[in-house]
Amino acid sequence: MRQPRTSSIKRFRNTRSQIGEPLVPRARQVLEAAQRVVDRDGADKLTLRAIAREAGEATSVVLYHFSTMDRLEALLLDSLWHDIDVEFLATIASLPDDAASRVDALVDFHASIAEDPQRYQRYFGLVSGVVRKPDTRVEIAEIYRGYRMELNVPLLAHPSRSSDETEALAALVLAVAEGLSFLQLMTADAASPTPGFELLRSLLRKKLARGREPSPGDFRAAAHDPGARPADAMPEPPAIHRTAQRLLDAGHVILRSNGLRGLSLESLARTSGEARPAVGYHFGSKLGFVEALAMDAVHRWVVAITAPEMWNRLVTDYDGRELARVLEPATMEVVQVFPVAQRRQDVRDVAFTAIAHARAAIADQLRSWTLDRGYPAEDAADIVLAAIAGLTLQKMYDPDGFDSAPALEQLGSLLS
Repeated sequence: MRQPRTSSIKRFRNTRSQIGEPLVPRARQVLEAAQRVVDRDGADKLTLRAIAREAGEATSVVLYHFSTMDRLEALLLDSLWHDIDVEFLATIASLPDDAASRVDALVDFHASIAEDPQRYQRYFGLVSGVVRKPDTRVEIAEIYRGYRMELNVPLLAHPSRSSDETEALAALVLAVAEGLSFLQLMTADAASPTPGFELLRSLLRKKLARGREPSPGDFRAAAHDPGARPADAMPEPPAIHRTAQRLLDAGHVILRSNGLRGLSLESLARTSGEARPAVGYHFGSKLGFVEALAMDAVHRWVVAITAPEMWNRLVTDYDGRELARVLEPATMEVVQVFPVAQRRQDVRDVAFTAIAHARAAIADQLRSWTLDRGYPAEDAADIVLAAIAGLTLQKMYDPDGFDSAPALEQLGSLLS
């Protein structure tokens, strides 16, 4: 069984310190002030002036300790996990060798982090700002490689599995853990992550116990359940004026190319071909537009993720690359825009309805598999939704170096 060496712990610590060396008290006070701004006002209000005002310091003092806002944001994001990650890593070498104990330790670790929804709300709020800054993104991508290689891989290794397969499984486990917390955020805590973590525990135990990977044909005969009732269609959003629709379409284009911070009245006017005042006329304000864009993004995401037969194809053909191609763009939009807009009740209501529909639709597609294997279809659907969200996050941080397709193929193997 692969064990982390002392050098692994040191390397992990060093990787993390590329972003955040030990802070002097005054710098830590500034970082805590930044955390308060995010918690109270949202990550979109995190500016140099806001942090300085909250900390009672001059902006020059903030820059003295952190050099740039990019560096401060990266350190703020990293600080959410640093101590608990290093503490867990130090315990891995002393764990029992049996697969069940190691799976339990890994799942319990991820589940314990998910018990703090405010931590994840802060985290997802910061994501949209970090992912579009190349220098910061490179550092965060390196941290994610540390998550996968030093925290997850040692506990998922199996003599019958190649290192590539183990790394893909590690990426999947990390994705499900983060994704379950994102679903909890989208549904205002109504979607408890606990059943998803317990099913993940069970599936990983079975996978590591059987060793051999099933082939795509092993379970093909069970792919269709004629008795399953299809989920109701996703409700269509209300009809809007064609100018408003052009603005929303332009917003989607900007989100995919430049991220949320690329969204301005000027960029909307330029991309849509409409006048700047059109945003205020149809949506009231830029924030009103972002909230409408979030609701539209959630709707488009659910339509994409519940396409007929999509998840049957995953568990029969392990077609991860096609899934990634279809689902990543829409998921990236939701991950970026929803945390900013979720303070408004009607945005949360749309998300709650959408997640409920997606869960039911995916559960219907997976029901024949879950009946044969004795686990709830709805919990399996939560794992699917979580995996898509979490793998998309890893792709956003490392667009050129991370490939989510192998992890999606591991998802198909896990469910089958």
